[in-house]
Amino acid sequence: MAESPGAAYNPLFIYSGSGLGKTHLLMAVGHAAKKAAPQLNIEYLTLDEYVEAFHASVAAGQGDAFRRRFQNVDVLLVDDVQFLTNRKEMQSELLRLTEALQAAGRQIVLTSDRPPPDIADLDERLISRLSGGLVVIWARPTTRRGSRSCGARPKSAARGSSRAFWRRWRRRRSATCAS
Repeated sequence: MAESPGAAYNPLFIYSGSGLGKTHLLMAVGHAAKKAAPQLNIEYLTLDEYVEAFHASVAAGQGDAFRRRFQNVDVLLVDDVQFLTNRKEMQSELLRLTEALQAAGRQIVLTSDRPPPDIADLDERLISRLSGGLVVIWARPTTRRGSRSCGARPKSAARGSSRAFWRRWRRRRSATCAS
């Protein structure tokens, strides 16, 4: 997706609980796209920044300039889309923007703490648009018995740690990885 923005998985919608790295993943997508094609115009912003910029441009009578700013973006990265709740005007604006960008073959990547249908008071057309590409849940890694994270040995193992160290490590691992 970062190598050929807009060609597949458009829009890409990533959701997960708080603190699992959605913003870092979003930034990584932007960096990978920029590395693959340095000429790309990539825009990252939170939904709150998008809302503030929109209101400032409308107050200054420059709503068209605001729309042109985003229509020239090759990759649009929007974080915290869940804050669209009870913002009908912004939902309409984001719907218009996503339609324009997709029609132009531009890439859109969004993140949220819940999937589009679970965002309260979200317009059905916007739910359909945001769900129309690829919706991905970014889950917490598992630490169940038998998984790699429980079976992996710490780096200190290569340094020949003491038997006492290994006894403590096995106890912690079995306590953490218990079924």
